[in-house]
Amino acid sequence: MKHRGTRSVLAAALAIGTLAPLTMPINADAAVVLCQRKNRIKLRIDVCKSKETQLDAAELGVTGPTGPQGQEGPVGPAGPGGSWALVDGTGTILAQSGGISVPFSDGAGIFIVDFGTSLTGKAIVVSGSFTPLDLGGRGAVTASLCGPAPQGLDNGTCAAFGPTVDTDSHVILVTSDGAGSNEPHGFYVTAF
Repeated sequence: MKHRGTRSVLAAALAIGTLAPLTMPINADAAVVLCQRKNRIKLRIDVCKSKETQLDAAELGVTGPTGPQGQEGPVGPAGPGGSWALVDGTGTILAQSGGISVPFSDGAGIFIVDFGTSLTGKAIVVSGSFTPLDLGGRGAVTASLCGPAPQGLDNGTCAAFGPTVDTDSHVILVTSDGAGSNEPHGFYVTAF
């Protein structure tokens, strides 16, 4: 008995694959797959049987042209990004991700920023920023979490600005001039 070549078996499988959808009912979610066992190729719905190997139609050169792009899906939920704010030298929030306030600014470079939620276990990142009314030189921005140690100051520093700000939802920031003295400047603060 003579065995058919792989090409003729593949051609037969493709012919059946083209006609099969016309003769057998298939669920709209189903996919037709090519399965091989020894020298036989069969069409299956969704998955091959245990002793069969699924063939990749692209490797066999039997894929058609790319179809049209589908419709854009809905916007997904927000990722685990950080909360952030851009604050000017007066303590006014110019832009933010939401839920942030500045309950204290002394006008000399010390700010308390309230994120409205616990920041324990979060990274706090600050950087100086130019703002429309503050384009001059500046020095470093220093920040720390208020509230209990080990991440918070826990030494009464934040409590000096009011008992309600000595919690782990508050951050104390100090902006400075180029010589290291306190001076009010704009900054970005992020917690993530």
